[in-house]
Amino acid sequence: MATSIDCNFSHGRKQLTARMLSVILILASAAATHGLAQDPNEITAIRAQLQLLKQQHDNLEKRLDGIQHGAVNQMPMSQEGVKAFSDLEKAKEKGKVQTYHEKTALEAYEDILPESVLKIQDKLHTRLFDYLSKGFEWQGYFRAGAGINSKGGHMDAFQAPGAPAKYRLGNESDTYIETVVNENNWNPNQDGLKINTQIRVAYKTQQSKSEDMENKVVLREMFAGMSGFIEANPSTKVWVGERFYRLPELNINDFWWYDLSGYGGGLENIDLGSGRMHIAYIAFSESASSYWTSTDQGAFDYNTGNGRLAKNNFNVMFSDLYAGAGKFTTWVNGGYMQGGTATNKTGSYRYPRQVGIDCGVMHQVKHNQIRNQLSFQYGYGCNSSLSAAGNMPATDDNSHANIVRATEMYDHQITERLSTEIVGVLQYFNTGADAKADATWASCGLRPVYHFFKHFGIEFEPGIDYVNDRQNDVDSYLFKFTTALRITPAPDFFSRPEFRLFATYAQWGQDFEGNPALGGTAFANQRNGLNFGIQAEHWW
Repeated sequence: MATSIDCNFSHGRKQLTARMLSVILILASAAATHGLAQDPNEITAIRAQLQLLKQQHDNLEKRLDGIQHGAVNQMPMSQEGVKAFSDLEKAKEKGKVQTYHEKTALEAYEDILPESVLKIQDKLHTRLFDYLSKGFEWQGYFRAGAGINSKGGHMDAFQAPGAPAKYRLGNESDTYIETVVNENNWNPNQDGLKINTQIRVAYKTQQSKSEDMENKVVLREMFAGMSGFIEANPSTKVWVGERFYRLPELNINDFWWYDLSGYGGGLENIDLGSGRMHIAYIAFSESASSYWTSTDQGAFDYNTGNGRLAKNNFNVMFSDLYAGAGKFTTWVNGGYMQGGTATNKTGSYRYPRQVGIDCGVMHQVKHNQIRNQLSFQYGYGCNSSLSAAGNMPATDDNSHANIVRATEMYDHQITERLSTEIVGVLQYFNTGADAKADATWASCGLRPVYHFFKHFGIEFEPGIDYVNDRQNDVDSYLFKFTTALRITPAPDFFSRPEFRLFATYAQWGQDFEGNPALGGTAFANQRNGLNFGIQAEHWW
């Protein structure tokens, strides 16, 4: 490759020398032919021009020597680079880049430079960016907007009392953001250690006012991980810290049906050949100020003689288990709460020692433009929460609590412009207190999306939640329907950012009447409500 570059420079030098000699001979011939008849001043001018040309020739020779024997030898060029250099020289000879050396950036010639030169330019920019941002990732999610109810007050969401989730479209009255910084420490040895650090911060406001000082920033994740430290199983990763440790949610109602997020550590991605194993210890502790509303704070004190009430989880999960169509994930989780005695408003209170277990299975399948996710779960004792948390406040009654839950999510990009998601939940929960200490929650909803044009479409979201809570003597329903105009980068279901203009109508049964969870105080004495608003949602 160096020989090819040397030949290019030698050829250029010969051309330059030949041109300089031609100019000198022409000027010398002119001086000899007309010397006797010329004015002495003209002869002096010609001699000055010859001296100037000689100096310029010497300077160019030095530059060529410096380039040929210095920088080029120190930085060998690829075949692509040689072609780009050759094309650039040809462009200069044709007069397309006459003042190239007077410019400080290639961008000035983007419209006239040869394609090969532009490719080199793009790669240089990419390499510089990769070098400066090596291993750095910035991810996030946010939703923001504004809404009013049909009476002119601030919009409040519609959610069925006793249901842990609601249908989201046109039914979120907060501003929320999660921003994630992930640093994958760069290691040039692809078979060596891989280290990453992840930090996630969240901010939420109820939109009281833009400078509301009561809004808080919350640290959601901060953990470090490392893989490649076991030569026989390089995919195995050790992690410690605070992190999300959960399975995929039901998107349109934002329901995280198995969420062990908390503080702890473990091993994950242990390659078993036919699947992967994950082992984790996750702890969870609760405080009255973070769990209960302002009216409940002080009613429960979780500081016992054994320390703050906490739950310990030991989770073993197997994922990527292939069996015919799709893949399975299965897990078992053991839980333990020490309990203790604390002083509450009513006096001394004893939290019982509790144990628990939960297990489940999830099946996922993807075929062309169809994705389906089905899950079954069971939990007992302090693990009947199906989360890292225990049943708070812990009582002797819920020491024998149990829960059964099934979820379904179906996504389909039916055509280029038509898509939908359908979700369903069926849950039975028994606190174990008595024969009537059970509650059933059933939910079903869908969100079809149709695009009239590439970036402009319409979407609908009907959803119904049914709650039969025998302990609290509640048997009722909530039906919510939203229609929204959307603008997105592409006509598919998950294209973001999405800009929405929506209207949401809700109707509920008699047993829910007067509950502020259904649209706030505006509809407290009614059985239906109507909201309007705009919203932007984005993830990256």
